Amino acid sequence: PVRSITVSGMAERSVAPDEAHIDVTLEATNLKLADAKAAHDAKLKKLFAIAEKNGIPQKNLSTQSSSVQPSYSYSDNKRIFNGYRVQT
Repeated sequence: PVRSITVSGMAERSVAPDEAHIDVTLEATNLKLADAKAAHDAKLKKLFAIAEKNGIPQKNLSTQSSSVQPSYSYSDNKRIFNGYRVQT
């Protein structure tokens, strides 16, 4: 006689997502660097408050990069200073 074991089955599993990645860019520009930085920081603080209000603690938030750079435009072959841009 031939001996055999046959096994079959099916399974499903549903779980709630526990992680999300969201990319957000914050930017502020002002003639004075300190004012551009303050405006940017206020936006960042507001974003963190919105996240926390929605159950995401600040310890779970991170930034990948931040930059500060002068902003210029050009007119009649002349460079015109527009202020400082702070970006995260």
